[in-house]
Amino acid sequence: EPTLTQEFLPMQPSNGRESPSAPSPAGPRARLARKMRTAVSIYRTRGWNGIGKQIAYILRGRIGPSGNDASADACYQSWIELRASRNVSSTARRLLDHNSRVLLEGFLASGSALDFPVPANPAISILLILHNRAELTLACFYSLLQRDLSSYEVIVVDNASTDQTQQLLQQLTGARILRNATNMHYLRACNQAAKLATGKYLLLLNNDAQVQGDSIRRAIDTLESSPDIGAVGGKVILPDGSLQEAGSIIWQDGSCLGYGRGDYPFAPAYMFQRDVDYCSGVFLLTKRDLFLGEGGFDEAYAPAYYEETDYCVRLWKRGLRVVYDPHVITRHYEFASSNSRKDAIDLQTKHRTLFASQHRDWLQSQSVPTPDKIVKARMRRRLDTRKILFVEDRVPHLTLGGGYPRSNRILRELVRMGHFVSLWPLQFPHESWSSVYRDVPREVEVMVGPGSPEAAEVLDRACTDYDCLLVSRPHNLRSLLKIRPQLLATTRVVYDAEAIFALREIKQLQLTGKPLSPEMQESMVRKEVALAEGCDQILCVSEREKQEFIRRGFNNVRVLGHALECSPTPNDFGARRDILFVGALDAPDSPNVDSMRWFSREIFPRVRRQVNGEMKLIVAGRICAELKGELRGESVELAGEVEDLTVLYNRARIFVAPTRFAAGIPYKVHEAAAHGVPVVATRLIESQLTWGHEAELLAADDSESFAAACSRLYQDCALWNRLRENALRRVALDCSPKEFASRLQAIIG
Repeated sequence: EPTLTQEFLPMQPSNGRESPSAPSPAGPRARLARKMRTAVSIYRTRGWNGIGKQIAYILRGRIGPSGNDASADACYQSWIELRASRNVSSTARRLLDHNSRVLLEGFLASGSALDFPVPANPAISILLILHNRAELTLACFYSLLQRDLSSYEVIVVDNASTDQTQQLLQQLTGARILRNATNMHYLRACNQAAKLATGKYLLLLNNDAQVQGDSIRRAIDTLESSPDIGAVGGKVILPDGSLQEAGSIIWQDGSCLGYGRGDYPFAPAYMFQRDVDYCSGVFLLTKRDLFLGEGGFDEAYAPAYYEETDYCVRLWKRGLRVVYDPHVITRHYEFASSNSRKDAIDLQTKHRTLFASQHRDWLQSQSVPTPDKIVKARMRRRLDTRKILFVEDRVPHLTLGGGYPRSNRILRELVRMGHFVSLWPLQFPHESWSSVYRDVPREVEVMVGPGSPEAAEVLDRACTDYDCLLVSRPHNLRSLLKIRPQLLATTRVVYDAEAIFALREIKQLQLTGKPLSPEMQESMVRKEVALAEGCDQILCVSEREKQEFIRRGFNNVRVLGHALECSPTPNDFGARRDILFVGALDAPDSPNVDSMRWFSREIFPRVRRQVNGEMKLIVAGRICAELKGELRGESVELAGEVEDLTVLYNRARIFVAPTRFAAGIPYKVHEAAAHGVPVVATRLIESQLTWGHEAELLAADDSESFAAACSRLYQDCALWNRLRENALRRVALDCSPKEFASRLQAIIG
């Protein structure tokens, strides 16, 4: 088998066309399946992330993980089967060659034309350098014409091609074509084309690449998202469906590694946006003025190899970032214009020496080229940032409730501070990529779906690759300690208790007629609190929960509540008609379902009888079929899961929180008050918030009193305005985003 020296170290960068890139080293699980025919092929691909899990599936007689996203599982299964086949890479290339030649012959025989736009002031100039392989160039042209680009120009430089390229270009209109009498090679031809470009942006694109989806528009959006971004690249996928690279690493000795080589392209490790050392010239977007201001590619690297590596390092030296965007996707043939693999390697070795000499000082801060440094080196970070592994039940979308909006805010604040976060949804690890980043920062690595590492592997990484393990909720901490009993002794763990769930269970049992003795209550609470023994810090959402920990001997406890900006909706008292409830109603035994059943059966009918005028009860949130049937009626509007509740807050005259058992602090009440909707709640909610009856809300516990409070607030304009203003002041004080960020920064350290 290939040795580390043979396969790992001699990685050299190129312009992405002819790189004899070695794959990443395999994980230890691969050695266990070495004699298995299907596993051998996977092992030789050297996919770093997920390789252990892939082989584990094969050992168990399975092909891929099961989950909610059937299409993702099917894609992963297909990829596993292909990687287990013999010679899949060469077969895929032969098929692509054949199909491309058939399409070329058909196009040339038809005499039809490819028409590119001719804008007066193009936003983007796409540079294509050709030397033979007309069939791949045609596929590249087709991929561009399928994109919905509002304003772009195509500049083609033909380096004295001797195949059917000349005929192809004769059937091309709209593009600007330069024909060189001799082969100037990629670097000089690229500089030649850049000087003729008129667009604000330059896209350096290989002619053996096909742009996928809305990649060009996404790259422009990313480049424009921050003034300190100098270049953007993306995911490069080979004909066999495996990764060529997802951003690239520059090692301390000047050698390079295409991150993820041979792995599954849609594994979590390649689905988040990050700063990288450099991106391949297969697809590299930068600003024209910046490129020309830097003198273009350094011609010391002519004819090719290391030119885009050198350019990206020069950007970093100027304080400009190079960003990998996972939604910028290019299919790449690779080696399309290579005449000799040996010549290419010799040229790369020569230019590596030159590159190391030119950037010796910059390289000193780079990692040494060893397999254990790959995860650390896959992104560039400031020295003052932390790497945090955040464990939650699921991806914390804002629409979920149940503490997830707070977790979402934690994620966003950590990213805003410049920290790197990996999110591990421990209980619900399957979600489609189309929804994962709906309201989660794209810089967060989210370990969901096919290709995710196994739990033991993640925890091993937590000990070596992360500065902090942030674990939310007691059952998640309990699960991790079962996997790694010594976790607290080897890793800095911040335990986000969020709330003491035993308190909620105790109250629920009382409501169902199964009260516990004081001794049993204390035992439940103490058992849950004891989980935190050995954690470096403990977080609670309220002062009340904090005191429960302190009372039992813990002193490393901090309060981290909610963060909300006050944005009162504009409608006045008279313009509002409805009563609003917000909360997930998809778990039959949840506090929300109990409270809505109680309100809809015993309270709302009373309110309708007591109040003259039309009103509706609006219920927003996911709802189970059983409860949906119970609530249907002319006076009830089931809004379902709503992305933006502003319109509903603007319609609502009052917000109800008839919660009879719960823990923590109700985010939904804070949010409603922040939008200027006065609240009627139970005494439990009143005590959790430490708000006052008749001051910031109205509170009642029995059905008759709760209905009377709703009716009174619904009809009393002066009371309504007073509670609204008082609650807005309390939200501004209790949920200050600035204070939230300050506390979180102190916690992370």
